Amino acid sequence: MQRYYEARAGVIKKLGARCVRCGIEDPRVLCLNHKNGDGAEERRTLGQRRLYIAIMKGKRSTDDLELRCFNCNEIYEYERGRKGIFVKKAEKGEL
Repeated sequence: MQRYYEARAGVIKKLGARCVRCGIEDPRVLCLNHKNGDGAEERRTLGQRRLYIAIMKGKRSTDDLELRCFNCNEIYEYERGRKGIFVKKAEKGEL
């Protein structure tokens, strides 16, 4: 776990250490956002720890990555329509 946290901290620092939307700098709530929406597939094939290590070793580009806090990342997913089922149910009062 130590290598995971060290790699994660390095990636956060490398990507600017703040949410691109709201500017929060608390590393406990910052997460990677794949701008192209392929994050789940990459985590399935590589795993989160290996992804962080690949980024730190320069084997993985960060051009399509950004940091968002958990809340801003959720908002981003809703705005892209990836979590629209929840929004539709909320609008209908089904929650």
